[in-house]
Amino acid sequence: MVRWYKSCFTVLTESPAKNIYTVGTAKDDVSKSCCLLKTKILQMGARWGMNKMLGKQLQELEDKQNADVNAMQVTINQLENELRTTENEIAQYLKEYQDLLNGEIALDIDIAAYRKLLEGEETWLSFTSMESIDSNYSQSSQEEQIEVDETIEAAKAEEAKDEPPPLKDKLKRRRRRRKSLRKRGRSAKEEFEDTKEEEGGEGEREDAQEAEDLKKNEGAGVEQATKKKD
Repeated sequence: MVRWYKSCFTVLTESPAKNIYTVGTAKDDVSKSCCLLKTKILQMGARWGMNKMLGKQLQELEDKQNADVNAMQVTINQLENELRTTENEIAQYLKEYQDLLNGEIALDIDIAAYRKLLEGEETWLSFTSMESIDSNYSQSSQEEQIEVDETIEAAKAEEAKDEPPPLKDKLKRRRRRRKSLRKRGRSAKEEFEDTKEEEGGEGEREDAQEAEDLKKNEGAGVEQATKKKD
């Protein structure tokens, strides 16, 4: 029984010492925690100040950006107005250019027409001058041509006496036609073409053959007339 009391007394005397050590250790932990808490509070204050400063800078940047955006919008509006004005001016210039181009085309057409009229007038003047020269020449040589034609016709009439009647009739008709054509101042080529048009039903070969015969007869008549004159 005494031993049990001794053991209880020993336990009771040793437990306060242990509790004192535990309390000291807890106090040390609390003091360390307090120091750490103060450090964290100071760090949080610094972070708060930095956050506030950054927020202020962000607000300033946002304000500056908004001001820049507004300035850019004003510039964009001015440029759009200038663009519309320039487009209107370009449209006006294009209209004026088109009007000038149409006027130039009309002037070119008028110039071309006037040039054609001048060329036609020059051609007409040259043609009339040539006609006057030809008429003067034909009037001067008409008498000689008539004399030669009369001589040729006389020779053909003598030769036609021995030819068959149809050929005589053709020669008579051609003589009458030549006389009427020569009175109008027509050339031998035009006479042949008119004769060819009137007698087109006979065929090209017959016309060529008759033309050759007429040329031969005219040559013979000229030779006979020359011999008579000699």
